[in-house]
Amino acid sequence: FFYHTGKLPGGGGFGRSVAVEEFQFNKDGSFPIIHHTNEGVRPIGTLNPYQRTEAETIAWAAGVKTENSRKSGVYVSEIHDGDYIKVREVDFGSSSPTAFTVCAASALQGGQIEVHLDSLSGQNIAVATVPNTGDWEKWQKIRTDVTQKVTGKHDVFFAFKGFKGTKLFNLDWWRFWLD
Repeated sequence: FFYHTGKLPGGGGFGRSVAVEEFQFNKDGSFPIIHHTNEGVRPIGTLNPYQRTEAETIAWAAGVKTENSRKSGVYVSEIHDGDYIKVREVDFGSSSPTAFTVCAASALQGGQIEVHLDSLSGQNIAVATVPNTGDWEKWQKIRTDVTQKVTGKHDVFFAFKGFKGTKLFNLDWWRFWLD
C-alpha cells in the first residue's frame, strides 16, 4: 500500500514523501486496516558493499536531495552538516573490508563522511574527507581505510559533517574493498 506521509524531518501537510506498507487482503477480498510504520516493507534481499553502489540507494535519509544531469546522471546533493543516509541490509559476508571509496564533488570546502553501523551513533568504521574538487560536478574518488572489523549484515549510515550552514558536497557512489 503506497501513501503520503509527513514523517520525514521537516515534514508536514505540504512536506510529504511516499511510504509503502506490505499487507494481505482479508479472506473476503476486502482491505484490512493498514497501520503505518517507520520501517516500511522488509527488504527482499541484501546489498553487496563490494560493488559500486549509487549514492541514491537510500532506505532513509535526512536533509539530502537528489539531482540529475546529463553529464553525471542521478546523484545525492544538498548535503549539509548533520544530514545522513541510511542503507539497509548491507551484507559484508565473513571477510572484513579494508578500504572504503566514495565519488564526490565540492565547489566549496568539502566535508567528511562518517560510516556507522546499525545507527547514527553505532560503530564508526571509516571516515572519508571530501576536499574542494573545483566544481559541484567535478567528481573525485576518495579512498580511506576501514578502521574497525565488520562482518555480517548491517544497516549502514553515512553521516555528513562539515561547516554548519553551507552545502558541503555532492555524492555520486560508494564502495567497500577487500584488498
